[in-house]
Amino acid sequence: MKSQSLQKSTSQDKLQFSDLDQLSKSINAAVTFLLETRTPEGWWQDYNFPQAASIGDEWVTGYVGTVLSEVPDTRIHSALLQAWELLKTRDHRPSGGWGYNYKLCTDADTTGWALQLAAAVGASDSERAQRAKLALASQLQPDGGLSTFREEPIRAYIKVPDLAKVSFAGWCSSHACVSAAVARLPEFHSRLLDYLRATQTSEGNWKGYWWPDHEYTTALAAEALAASGEASDKPRIEQAVAWGLKRLSPQGFVATSRHPNGSTFATAWCLRLLLLNTDDAEVKAATAAATQWLLEQQKLNGSWELSAYLRIPFPFDPNPDEFPRWRYYVEIEEGDNKRFEGSIIFDHNSIFTTATVLSSLQKAAQVLEK
Repeated sequence: MKSQSLQKSTSQDKLQFSDLDQLSKSINAAVTFLLETRTPEGWWQDYNFPQAASIGDEWVTGYVGTVLSEVPDTRIHSALLQAWELLKTRDHRPSGGWGYNYKLCTDADTTGWALQLAAAVGASDSERAQRAKLALASQLQPDGGLSTFREEPIRAYIKVPDLAKVSFAGWCSSHACVSAAVARLPEFHSRLLDYLRATQTSEGNWKGYWWPDHEYTTALAAEALAASGEASDKPRIEQAVAWGLKRLSPQGFVATSRHPNGSTFATAWCLRLLLLNTDDAEVKAATAAATQWLLEQQKLNGSWELSAYLRIPFPFDPNPDEFPRWRYYVEIEEGDNKRFEGSIIFDHNSIFTTATVLSSLQKAAQVLEK
């Protein structure tokens, strides 16, 4: 892999990552931040749609709990058990799955992350988890991918008169970002691989539906292929890593339109992608640069600047990358036009971003410790 912008000296190649002690301190601070930002009941809450779904808790709790379960810290286990008990109380949906919060219907992404948390606390075979797996299976599509929603429940929830006859084909078709996340579950891994293989772009990445930063979807999809152990997937993984290498600046960050000087969220996912290749000298140098940049961005309270942008396409839109008029939700003036469709929201509590960076740094630490 050759790239003029990221060529490093041999001595830098040998470093691979930043100092392990610095990495450990950063991870410890991030864990402390996440444990301290729980609600009194034990939820993690982030994102907010004041005029729509309100704040997310089931989804965020499933995601953050899954991330923390991979960190060897004695403070974490009781928080994970508490989180799982809270998720079990949300059993009001006929499908048996989980949603963004109490108000919303089942979605495959939240259900997938909640099931990963269930596995982390040894509850994968519980009756509650088994019901949720059936809910997930019901959302498998003919093309082999997973849709985020089933049409009837989400259409009933929206209840917007001018959307009554509008297609929900966008929200209810297969989504690579959701499929890649759920592919982490052993019961769904092999069932989703062919879909992921088929949806990789010619550039090497995967395009997310709900996430404008395709590093998220690409890293999860490439990790799923790597976990398969199939020799035929190696070129696909290499192509994905090469795409990630091009996304990284010489300073070690991924620039986005909102964060031209570096998005911590996109950079963290790019780091996870690069960690799939620990042999190539140029990739190792890029990995070191990304790790160091992320360490330098951490705040004193252990968090990172919010940058996990979630986009809400119109229900009928199957290709949100082509939509030209995205608006940041917080910048839309109050009134009839303050609709969440066609808008982008972010994790105002920095919990989702911090969990994401923590996950990437923990994986980097595991590689360094080998």
